[in-house]
Amino acid sequence: EGIHVLIDLNGHTSGVRMEIFAYRPAPIAVHYMGFGATIGADFVHYFMADPVIGTPELSQYYSEKFVYTPPSFYATSYRYDTKKLPFVYRNESFREER
Repeated sequence: EGIHVLIDLNGHTSGVRMEIFAYRPAPIAVHYMGFGATIGADFVHYFMADPVIGTPELSQYYSEKFVYTPPSFYATSYRYDTKKLPFVYRNESFREER
């Protein structure tokens, strides 16, 4: 019974409810998606990352332990035909610099 795992999707962004996490209503607290960096609090135990944003070299700067997802940080990422995405056409120079 009760909450087993509490997952934060906001981090240090608008609408954050970090005070709920501070009460420790679940034995496991995870941070994912909304803020791609450490929360810096001892009441958040894990940071869901992929090998690109959560390299082992960065782990020393995080208060959370890394839990790795498959190669995409966002679970809703799909392979797109980039020619069909209007953002790429409007920002062609940015795309080339990446």
